Amino acid sequence: MNIEELLVKFMKKAGEIALSYQDKIMEYDSHCKEETAASVVTEADVKISNLFKAFLKEELDHDDYVIIDEETLSSLGDDKYAKAKSKTYQFVIDPIDGTLPYSLGMPSYGTVVGIMKNMKPYMGAVYAPSLGELVVYGGDKVKRYKNPFTDKQKITELEEKDNNPVLIFPKPSSVQVDSFMFNKKKEVVVDFYAAAVHCIYLALGIAKGYYYSVWIWDVCGAWPILNKLGYKFYNIETGKELTEFGPENFSDGFKIKDFHVICKEKDYPRLKELARCRKK
Repeated sequence: MNIEELLVKFMKKAGEIALSYQDKIMEYDSHCKEETAASVVTEADVKISNLFKAFLKEELDHDDYVIIDEETLSSLGDDKYAKAKSKTYQFVIDPIDGTLPYSLGMPSYGTVVGIMKNMKPYMGAVYAPSLGELVVYGGDKVKRYKNPFTDKQKITELEEKDNNPVLIFPKPSSVQVDSFMFNKKKEVVVDFYAAAVHCIYLALGIAKGYYYSVWIWDVCGAWPILNKLGYKFYNIETGKELTEFGPENFSDGFKIKDFHVICKEKDYPRLKELARCRKK
């Protein structure tokens, strides 16, 4: 089984879990009860996380990898980067990205799996089951699975192309965008509260940029996908491209240290102009 097949096989199972647990939230009206909704989301997170560990153990013929997962980050010990670097491959997962919309029964959430090789983006997949969108990069072509795992499934290859010059995704908690500088006829700001969804839409060419300050598991799956499609991960202030995972760019808790924007090279000057970075 090649990596693309492995990622697709796992995402099918993960999506089934995510959909079934979201149904539980809505069935009991627990989206109106914060504690109940949080409990169900946590349960779904843990179940997909455990599935991932068992899945890799069963499907891979080697153990030259480490799993990076928000739910079990403490298992990496005190020197997390040393542990991650001790293996050739770093498998990174966010079981439920977009927990707020997920807990409210909204479709803008996803499961993210990224594979790094020697701490650099290598392969990945991002799946939004309620939106019927799965984007996968297994080392050759980026593929879009529309309505995956149904009789309406359609698989197409995505290639680098001009993207929509209008739509921009902000991360309001980390970046303030100067609305007075916007050309309101040509630039629209939207937030789906899920990095997975933002990155899928970037891959599809629906948007031109995504401001973010997130954890490695939020974007690791999209990192190799978007790189393949011509996007770069820029430090907003310096313009330096993010090319690898390590303590130079990420905190001890694996959150990116500085505010970044994902965009094409031609769009960076304008997106930098629009962004006013808030001091930490």
